[in-house]
Amino acid sequence: MLYVGRGSEEKRVHLVGEISYLCHQKDMPVEFVLVGDVRSSIPEQYRKCCTFLGEIVDEKKLSEIYNSSDILLLVSSSEGFPLVIMEAMAYGVVTISTDVGGISEHIHNGYNGFLIKKRK
Repeated sequence: MLYVGRGSEEKRVHLVGEISYLCHQKDMPVEFVLVGDVRSSIPEQYRKCCTFLGEIVDEKKLSEIYNSSDILLLVSSSEGFPLVIMEAMAYGVVTISTDVGGISEHIHNGYNGFLIKKRK
């Protein structure tokens, strides 16, 4: 499970941390990899369930990360159409995202990704 982006409030990265914790509690065989300056956005109790790679500007390294990932997870409260989805799609990474902004124009639920209702 991959998250790439900022740790700003509308990105709701804390939910990625919570999801990683819930998966860990259920012994699900999934690794959560987070790219970007997001460590402080994840509550302390969930950080042990995440791998933080920090900001990556090396395109080759980022390409390797996408190539080794299966799912991109975005839980934003608002978006336009994030570039990260296009990047992930180019590498065959399936997107699971909140259905906000222009995302549904490119991600068709159950066809090339999954859209979830925004949680308050």
